[in-house]
Amino acid sequence: MKANIELCLSFIDTNKKKQFEDGFYFDMNRELLFQGKKLIKLTKTERKLVKLLSSNVNVLVTYEDIADEVWKGKNFSIYSLRNVIKHIREKTSDSFIKNSSNRGYVINTI
Repeated sequence: MKANIELCLSFIDTNKKKQFEDGFYFDMNRELLFQGKKLIKLTKTERKLVKLLSSNVNVLVTYEDIADEVWKGKNFSIYSLRNVIKHIREKTSDSFIKNSSNRGYVINTI
């Protein structure tokens, strides 16, 4: 019985974490990004963007969707978005978030 409960709990925990290449994963419940056991510190905007992309893995998230979800009515520009992406890539890797020219961004699972 105990083994079944542990198996179920590990399955639930796995679904709360999105795995990416190079040992990165995003804990959806706590909204934290890790590489292995190391916490990657993100700003509020960076965290919102990673959460949005992690909720839509392997799917292109358009600039409009990003503006609506991450900036929520605040001043949005493509340049501010590119700057946030640049900072996330500096903290992770250049291939962590992929650009689809003039359309949006995508994050891929392993």
